[in-house]
Amino acid sequence: RGGQFFGRGRSYSGQTRQRDEETAVREEEKALPADVRLLTELQGHSKKITAIAFEPTSQQVYTASFDGTVRTWSSVTGEAVTCVEVGGEVDSMLLAGGFLFVGFHKGTEGIIKVWNMATGSDHILTGHKGGINCLAIAGTALVSGGQDHSLRVWNFNQQAGIFMSQAIITKEDGGHSSCIIAITVLGPYMFTTDFDGTILVWDLTAGKVTQSLTCAHDGPIMQLLVYESHMLSAGIDGVIKVWEVLSSPAPGMVLKPEPDFVFDKDKSEEGPRRAKLQRPGILAMAGTSDPAGTPILMVSYNGEKCVRLFELPSFSSRGYLVPVEMARTLASVSTTGTVMMTGDQNGAVRIFAWQPTLLAS
Repeated sequence: RGGQFFGRGRSYSGQTRQRDEETAVREEEKALPADVRLLTELQGHSKKITAIAFEPTSQQVYTASFDGTVRTWSSVTGEAVTCVEVGGEVDSMLLAGGFLFVGFHKGTEGIIKVWNMATGSDHILTGHKGGINCLAIAGTALVSGGQDHSLRVWNFNQQAGIFMSQAIITKEDGGHSSCIIAITVLGPYMFTTDFDGTILVWDLTAGKVTQSLTCAHDGPIMQLLVYESHMLSAGIDGVIKVWEVLSSPAPGMVLKPEPDFVFDKDKSEEGPRRAKLQRPGILAMAGTSDPAGTPILMVSYNGEKCVRLFELPSFSSRGYLVPVEMARTLASVSTTGTVMMTGDQNGAVRIFAWQPTLLAS
């Protein structure tokens, strides 16, 4: 579904707004929306969840945690299948192309462990310093973004059967000057974000930056998400920005330089924000859809015990996923129905499902 982006809200002032916000926090901790139910909770991790993925062939859910383990679970029974200790705190994980990639750090060393899902063989990729915050597939290559400000490109060597280093991209090569946080690939372009609030757009054919949006957010940009002809970015500054992906990109102009819309859940359409109100940062964002096919945005805010649901493109509220203590990663999977998965700071993984029967009643 398309349409222009717009917000819905009321005008608040003084103590009235404060009371409403406090009431909203209490209410969102009480119950799920009528059309959502909690299927199960996966228990086993002891520290924050950093990634969730689903493998359709085996029908297994993969979870990664700062406790140094990657666990697999049956999506049918919810029972634990395996638990692998990788040797360090896990920062990121990616299931793609028949491989499982796990980025972790051990001391000051950043390591990517690669499992071939068909053969069961594994190998490691080294070179990063510190955490490996994001992993993505660009074309046939693996791209990793690290705390060391570098992007690294790894190509698969068919003869050796392993991934090997192809390129290291630093500030001197036109890359980032701060910690890299997120990577998203859309067609021939790759979008990367960093701690300083910059979005870089890469031309994958030319292998270089074609557009730079500095100060796209006031601080770290935690997530990027493609929605129809737009790119959504979410930051620690607490706002979601909606950027138009131009239908006829040109060198230096893939995204419209100014966002079409800026969504701030705490700011009404009329009047300024209360000066004392501190906007909570966004920790994670993911897309899903309800049984009617309506696009839904899942958003986790710092300090909240819920995941907020917003309908796109209006950003009107669809309720909350509760209880979830500051979710660090979110995912959505469509099998026999659409399920939403949350991984929180305490190591809990919860799986929620829409209830289409209520929609039809």
